Amino acid sequence: MKTLKRFASWLRNSKGVATSLVEVTATVAIGATLASVAVGSALDAIDNSKVQAAVADVSAIGQGIITFYKDNSFFPLFVNGRHNSVTDNFFGFLVSENGAYPTDNSLIASSGGGGATWDIQTNPLKWLAAGYFGDMPDYQPNGHASIEGHLVTNVLGNPVTSPSGAAGNFYPPRGSYVGDPQKGWAGPYVIALPKTDPWGDKYIVNVRNLHSGYLKTLSGSSSRLPKLAVIVLSAGPNRNIETRVDQSFDSFSAAGDDIVFRIK
Repeated sequence: MKTLKRFASWLRNSKGVATSLVEVTATVAIGATLASVAVGSALDAIDNSKVQAAVADVSAIGQGIITFYKDNSFFPLFVNGRHNSVTDNFFGFLVSENGAYPTDNSLIASSGGGGATWDIQTNPLKWLAAGYFGDMPDYQPNGHASIEGHLVTNVLGNPVTSPSGAAGNFYPPRGSYVGDPQKGWAGPYVIALPKTDPWGDKYIVNVRNLHSGYLKTLSGSSSRLPKLAVIVLSAGPNRNIETRVDQSFDSFSAAGDDIVFRIK
């Protein structure tokens, strides 16, 4: 009996404690919910900042190519910078020196199919070389050259085997053209190009679509050249290219989460 009385007395005196426990529990639950919202917002902000960074990068590269054209009257795509006629060797793509090649799902993801791929090599060992952080471009005609080489350093071939000054591996600098001292390479055309896009992949430009020789080959006739879009591309957060490389100038559309700047 005394035990029951003691328990009843303790229960009456503990109402405040019970109420406090309920309040604490509710406060913790609300705090946890707010924390999860804050973490989610922070992650969204990080993702958005990466997208905005990629947008700024592709825009800077694209504007650099346009400025290059204004200075030189041709686009940055030639294997030999002093040989830049419609019949001279040209590269198919410009790519960032560092980073990994994104996966090319452009033909799979595109409705209707058609068009060529971005020529992403499936064997990464082919691209490895000393002095590179990632996969090395293929410095052969219609292969890959580096964005940095054409727009930043004016070294068009492999900078490991053909450093600056080697014959044919640079564009004539401004002041070297007789009769037009304002014409010539006057870079760098991209001031702050990061090592990779925000997700660790290379930026890619389909510069081959700027060369009339490629267009003639593609169409099979020199009388009517197809107009193809030219873009600077980041594969975006999913690291997969979904935008087809050879799209009509008049009906171009980016696909998936690719981030693009259109040059032409």
